[in-house]
Amino acid sequence: MRKCQGRTDLGFGLALRHTQGVATAIQTEQTNCDRCQSQLPVGAAYCDNCGERTRKAKRLVRLSLRIEIVFFILVTLIVMGFAGVFYFQK
Repeated sequence: MRKCQGRTDLGFGLALRHTQGVATAIQTEQTNCDRCQSQLPVGAAYCDNCGERTRKAKRLVRLSLRIEIVFFILVTLIVMGFAGVFYFQK
């Protein structure tokens, strides 16, 4: 944890900004690869040197998987609901 220019760096791309006594979380850009420590270009999703995904890319993949799972469960429940209504109407 480092303090510099009104911010406290928490590592892993997170930092706290101290403004008027209130600490707010801000996202910082990842500049080095976690695996090989090589320099990353701005906005990179993968390391050019070793192919490791950046933390931002990993978060986006996790988020998309959660959305897909929730969507699949909702569609399954809707289909089961319609099947139940059709079954009990006869």
